[in-house]
Amino acid sequence: MPRRRALATLPNIVSCSRLVLAAGFVATEATGTRVGVLGTAACFILIARDLATAMGFLVARAVPWLRRISFVARISGTVVTVPQLATLTSVLAVGDYTLALWRSRPS
Repeated sequence: MPRRRALATLPNIVSCSRLVLAAGFVATEATGTRVGVLGTAACFILIARDLATAMGFLVARAVPWLRRISFVARISGTVVTVPQLATLTSVLAVGDYTLALWRSRPS
């Protein structure tokens, strides 16, 4: 039971971070700060899966009976990677448009 409680705290931490980021977005009126908050939330979402995968790999290497198991790419991981890369491309496009608008603003 203690392990289950420890694992249950990670989703709570993620949820609380979203609340903090949402509050920061609402509390500020500065466009640059809002873009930064959105960027932080987007980078966190994009990298969370990779961090979880890396942690799982480290656990698999630390547990003796898991060391013998061969880990290979699975179709579910590939299916998830495609929209993740599409999202990253979209974020880059939004950044490009934002930068273009910023540069073309009247001085």
